[in-house]
Amino acid sequence: MTRKYSSYTSLEQVRFVGDHPVLMKPLTLLSSGTVREVKAGTVLGKVTASDKHTEWDVSASDGSQNADLILAETVNVPASGDEKSVAYRHGEFLEIGLTFDPDANAAQILAAKDVLEAKGVYIK
Repeated sequence: MTRKYSSYTSLEQVRFVGDHPVLMKPLTLLSSGTVREVKAGTVLGKVTASDKHTEWDVSASDGSQNADLILAETVNVPASGDEKSVAYRHGEFLEIGLTFDPDANAAQILAAKDVLEAKGVYIK
């Protein structure tokens, strides 16, 4: 995967990226045994053992229960073999366009937003 991160823009970003300049980083999305589409704007957690990312999951205990980054593009993750992508590690983002764990309650989402803000990911 080759991208020029400083000029990377897609139409799907317009719905959730704010005015503050963003910083991005490459990452690997962990395959889960089934093909799945992960949408741009999804809050990600990092699995500690593999150092790979997956959707933020409040019920997990593998590290992915901690919010870490926001996915920058929609990605189809294969059943096996993982998938390379890019994510935001800094910037301003509009909550209305983000995808949090659907099983998370309001307090858990607020806590995840606090963790992200401490990392420089500001959600308004």
